[in-house]
Amino acid sequence: MDRPTSTDANSDAPLDNKLVGQTPDNDQKLATASGNIMKAFATIRIMAYVFGRLPFQIAKKKNGMYAFVFKKYSAPAIYFYITSSMLGIIFFMLCIGYVSIFFDVNVSKVKDRTAVPTAITVSWLYLTLSGSIYTMFRGKEYLHYLNYWNRAIAILNCDPSEGARRSALIDNAHCLMLILLFTGFYGSKQAPSLHEGAASIANALVRLFIQDIGISEEFSKIVSNQSDCNMRKKVYSTLDYDSASFTVWKLLGFIIQIYALYGSLCVIIQFRFYCRLLRNMAYIWNERFQNLLHGGATHISEDPSDQNKRRLSLRFIMKDHLIVVQMFKLTENAFASTLQSFYTVQIVNMCSELYFLSAMRGVSTCDKLITDLQGEQQVIVKACLKLDKDLDLAPVLKSSSSKFFADPCSPVQFKILQEAIVALVLLLQTLRITFSITMDASLAYEEIHSLIFSFAGNNPIHITAGKYFVVNKALISVIAGSIFTYYVILLQFRPGNFDTKDFCVESVCSDLNSYKEYSGVDVQCSKVFLNSNSTTTP
Repeated sequence: MDRPTSTDANSDAPLDNKLVGQTPDNDQKLATASGNIMKAFATIRIMAYVFGRLPFQIAKKKNGMYAFVFKKYSAPAIYFYITSSMLGIIFFMLCIGYVSIFFDVNVSKVKDRTAVPTAITVSWLYLTLSGSIYTMFRGKEYLHYLNYWNRAIAILNCDPSEGARRSALIDNAHCLMLILLFTGFYGSKQAPSLHEGAASIANALVRLFIQDIGISEEFSKIVSNQSDCNMRKKVYSTLDYDSASFTVWKLLGFIIQIYALYGSLCVIIQFRFYCRLLRNMAYIWNERFQNLLHGGATHISEDPSDQNKRRLSLRFIMKDHLIVVQMFKLTENAFASTLQSFYTVQIVNMCSELYFLSAMRGVSTCDKLITDLQGEQQVIVKACLKLDKDLDLAPVLKSSSSKFFADPCSPVQFKILQEAIVALVLLLQTLRITFSITMDASLAYEEIHSLIFSFAGNNPIHITAGKYFVVNKALISVIAGSIFTYYVILLQFRPGNFDTKDFCVESVCSDLNSYKEYSGVDVQCSKVFLNSNSTTTP
């Protein structure tokens, strides 16, 4: 990381008093304004410290204003480097592990079940890692940006912190609610995708160290009805899936999911915070400019107690205009790479979450699937379900209904409602944060409309992602249109119907075996059905 110079961090060099218009009373107001910004930023800073996402400390300068400083051997810096290094190692191991899993033919069913949660987790990790890399290699520029706000509020003699603290609290509260919700689902085992996603992460992590950690031949025997369904020693790994050792690995995978969730939001929440400051600063400048125009060239009534009626002269207005433009440009430069990564990840996540919801919509119950079968297949199914006594099929089918991406030996049925809640919450969070970030950037420059019309001409101020695209309301329309088109196409293919019949029949056979154990009635599920179901087209 580029170490900041002492000038960047601790310089107390006085600003031009003629430019700033400072008095001893103004010094106290500026110190208060600087303190208010730090107080508003406190919620983000504390959470960033907890997750190791911020290597900077806050120091009070001699003039009473606050500044961010970087100390190489400080606790936040050391913790940041440790977490970033571990994050890089974990991301590398996950990528290698998932490549291995992708080309492993023995784990095809696991790839179906865990594709969405693992894709979302990897995208979160990517966004978190990109923030760490940016801070490491461009830390001096970012630190300069953070501390330049002191100069901006000193020159404009304003306090733009109004509403920023509330916005930061709301963002962190939403994130904590997600963490608590997912932790509750994970602890109560109400959402199998969270468990299987965590297990998939753990699987990918240890594949580099333990040979054949993936789904072994035992799984293939189970799904082909060549092995007792109660003997599931190697369903997920050479470690017993239900053993205490693998439970610890799975818990580690869940912790990685939670860390990636907040880490992916940490940097972008900072962008939203400073967009709020930009919006307030632009609003203050606008009000001053309008007051100057309404007051006339000869009658200017300044009121030091009202920040909208300070520095009401054409010279100050022009110089303040320069500072406002600089803050827009500095914000764009500081967060350009973050915005590129953020929108890429959000689009991937929205597509994945919509696929997950569509897949659940495509799930049919076993009785519906058996009813849809034709000819020989339906006869074989009914023969397979025939008991010694003429037993109503409904009780058996009810116990086999609503299973989705479940292995035939799993005693836990897929809970569509709980999974739908998890998927819907993730989708709503993705939509909310995307909409909020885009609107904050858009509203920031819309507040400065008079500056655009008066000075910018045909070159209006925008916040862009490294000049690739403008972050404004039009971007929301483009993303919404693209995602809607994708979703319509997705519904045409009805994902989730392709493998449901196989899983359904396997589940029926498993349930009949369980029925045999509890009732003592001898039930045989013919292997001919499995072969017929995989080769015969209904």
